[in-house]
This record gives sequence, structure tokens and C-alpha cells, in this order.
Amino acid sequence: MKMVIVGKGSIEAYAALWVCKRILKDECEIVQLTLKDAFPLMKDRDVLIFGFSFSRNMVQSCIKAAKSFKLFDNDFRGKQELSGIKEVKINIKQTPARMAWEYLRGGVQVKVGPNKGQIFRFSSAPWIVDYSEIPRLWKWPDLNPFFIKLAVDNCYPQELEVWDELATRDMECLIAQGKEFAQKQKEESHGEGTGIEPGTGTGETHLRDDGPATRKGKSKK
Repeated sequence: MKMVIVGKGSIEAYAALWVCKRILKDECEIVQLTLKDAFPLMKDRDVLIFGFSFSRNMVQSCIKAAKSFKLFDNDFRGKQELSGIKEVKINIKQTPARMAWEYLRGGVQVKVGPNKGQIFRFSSAPWIVDYSEIPRLWKWPDLNPFFIKLAVDNCYPQELEVWDELATRDMECLIAQGKEFAQKQKEESHGEGTGIEPGTGTGETHLRDDGPATRKGKSKK
């Protein structure tokens, strides 16, 4: 059984956890860690790590102890600290969920087009993998990503069964849920200047004149 270690707390990290569990099912033991947590014993284990990196000395100690070891992260600091270690892949352009999908499922597929030299690359990853890449989400202007993010962040807690259900949702359903949640927030605020009005599908938000300044849907407090 593989030991799969993922970072703890963020949507990116949980998306990686969900991908690993979806693909490996009962063939993996999931461990969520922060830098303050004690490391599990890795001796003679097959270890995969997504979205979590640590010091060079500790990585090298883990490699020696484990039966096999692979670490994937998108932290630029990890790229500097862990350069030259073949068991480590740092890609600052991908989320841990994307790296987990591509490593465990083979990732991007290639299709040759009808014209000479024409090649199409596409991914069969669930949309949740795309969602974990927030900059990509904001490239869905026609879907109004503000509402999609609002629905996922507030209506779908980080539980495997819940996210299995989330993966089956279409965008129209999530947009409707996001709008419903936004309306509920607005009603609860009683018009006291805390409401955020969604933008026109660009990923930005428009606020009432008495509201706080925001960028990409996040309020500065």
C-alpha cells in the first residue's frame, strides 16, 4: 500500500488528496501534514508526496528510508532547496492536484489532427483539477467563476464523499448554488456595507461604495 502525503489546509492540497484517493482507492494511506506535524515512519514504504516539501537533508533521509519515493510540489522555494534530486519534481506552473493526476493517470493525451503536423493536447482530468488551478478558473469568463468559487468554498466541505458528489456537478448547478449563497449573505448582512456584488464574468468583483476594497473576489479586512 502506498503512503500518500499531502499538504493540509488549502483547496489545492485537498484537491490533490481527492485525486489520489479517486485513482488509488484503497491502495493508499493518506496522510495530511503541516510543517509543524511529526513525520510518519517511511521505512520500506512506497511514498508519494504532493504539495508538500521540506528541507534537503530531510528529503534525502526519507529517500534512504523509503522503498520508493517521489515528491511533487509547486513551491518556488522548494525548487531552489531541492534542485538536483531526481526523486523530486517542482513545477511552479502546476498545482499538486494536476501533478497527481498526470503522474498517476498519465496526464496529457495527444491526438494527431487531419492536417500535417497538427497535434492536439488535452487532459481527461476531472474539472476539479482545473478548479484547483485558480488562475485557470478565471479564464472561464462565460461561467462567472465568482459564483463557482463561492459555491465550492462554502457548500462543499473537504470530505471525500462530498467531493465525489461535487465532481458530478455541472457548472450551471454550481453557479445557481453560488448565487443562492451570495443572496443569503446579502440578506444576513442587512445592507451594512459588507456585501460583495459579482462582476460580469471576468473574475473581478464590484462593490458598493461603502464596501471594502477587493480583488478577485477576496475581501481585505
